Amino acid sequence: MLQYREVLALLIVVLVLVTIVDSLGARLRQSLNEKAAPRRRHPLGPPRSARVLAQAKFAHRRQRHPRFMAATTLLRHATDANALMVFMPDRIDAKLLDACPDLKVVGAALKGFDNLDIDACTQRNVRVTFVPELLTVPAAELTIGMMIALARHVIAGDARVRKAGYRGWRPILYGRGLAGETVGFLGMGVIGQSIAERLQGFGVKLLCHDARKLDAQRMKALNAKQVSIQQVMAQSTYVIVALPLNAHTIHAVNASTLKQMKPGAFLINIGRGSVVEEEAVASALRSGRLGGYAADVFEFEDLSRADRPRSIPRTLLSAPNTLFLPASRLGRRKRAPRHRAQRRAQHRGRATWPAPGHLRKSVGLAWDMR
Repeated sequence: MLQYREVLALLIVVLVLVTIVDSLGARLRQSLNEKAAPRRRHPLGPPRSARVLAQAKFAHRRQRHPRFMAATTLLRHATDANALMVFMPDRIDAKLLDACPDLKVVGAALKGFDNLDIDACTQRNVRVTFVPELLTVPAAELTIGMMIALARHVIAGDARVRKAGYRGWRPILYGRGLAGETVGFLGMGVIGQSIAERLQGFGVKLLCHDARKLDAQRMKALNAKQVSIQQVMAQSTYVIVALPLNAHTIHAVNASTLKQMKPGAFLINIGRGSVVEEEAVASALRSGRLGGYAADVFEFEDLSRADRPRSIPRTLLSAPNTLFLPASRLGRRKRAPRHRAQRRAQHRGRATWPAPGHLRKSVGLAWDMR
């Protein structure tokens, strides 16, 4: 009887061990297969985005390459869509809306929305969602980086060191710092205030101009003073343009306003390209009136302008002491916030219309920005 129990116990132990080994082997094989299989980048962000749409019983179409979707292609895909997800290069106007009678919501993975005709959407009962706060911190950090890089001749210095025959330090490329200087803001919204917060440790004086009366307590906390646009331009060593694009701000910085700036001052545009007249900036740089210009936004990108230029002016690209970055704001490092923007735009669009039955087809206009 004792032997029978011992044999039975031994068999149970063996079965348990076989089960454990088989489970571990399955996990190992799955892990190896996942590593071996090529990873596909989803145009709407990480795979979770596609699963969200699938769970809501959406049929979704997406852009698979980093190029513009032509207007005719967009119309072909979107005519029976209930929802659209859009980015900066996508233009939503009355013509497109009229061709999409079933459209209920536009989810914009954007901070601004000047490329969307809000009035036209409202008239057709199409709701619009966007992400007003997500890119605030990255934009503020990058702005300060551009200020320092521009005034300290970082790009020119890097090129000189890389050039063959570099023989060490020479008394050239003297730059300018931030300490003790005046920084002026054209537009003191969320991004402007975020930049001002991060400038507190640099020992600068802050001036700002905004169309609305700013909260006095907030200005005191930022050590900033609200003044006229003329005072900002005349007193600031650095002028940061953080204005949205509308009928009142287009070319707010032009040849006339540039003449009001201190000789050798620096202009940084992180608002919208068309707020600044680029040809006037190029002229001011060549004449030496303007000390430098940095931007990650350009006039040709503003789809709300029918008369927008089709490229960055060659006169600006060849002008001295300039620093230009793409609007993606430093590529791969921006992937995580960009994916969060996409997911939040999707979530807000679904929250706007709680009953999934109302929305059964979506078109994702996003592309994989590696």
